[in-house]
Amino acid sequence: MGFDPVGSDPQPLEVAAYDTSVTAPKISEGAAVDPREPLDQPLVQSTAQGIPPDARRMGFDRNTEQGALLALTGSLDPDKRGHKVVAWLLLVAVAGPALFVLTSVLVSRA
Repeated sequence: MGFDPVGSDPQPLEVAAYDTSVTAPKISEGAAVDPREPLDQPLVQSTAQGIPPDARRMGFDRNTEQGALLALTGSLDPDKRGHKVVAWLLLVAVAGPALFVLTSVLVSRA
């Protein structure tokens, strides 16, 4: 039996069933909706220790470069000597190049 587009009746298509118990969130008529906020919650909530809530809202987590740096610095304990050393090294690594550029600009103008 071959393909006959005209002579035979088409078979009904089978439609996959879906869960109808999942509904969209109810929003009252007068409520203001922030268009920047996602309507759906993420499927997996990561435990973002050390990352502030505002940084998490911007999308930073341990999987982004800036989020990993935030997680590292946020998890440092000021009571531990090794953590203080790491904090000072990070400060030098971030502020050092800016100070070198500033001093080279000031020296070249003098």
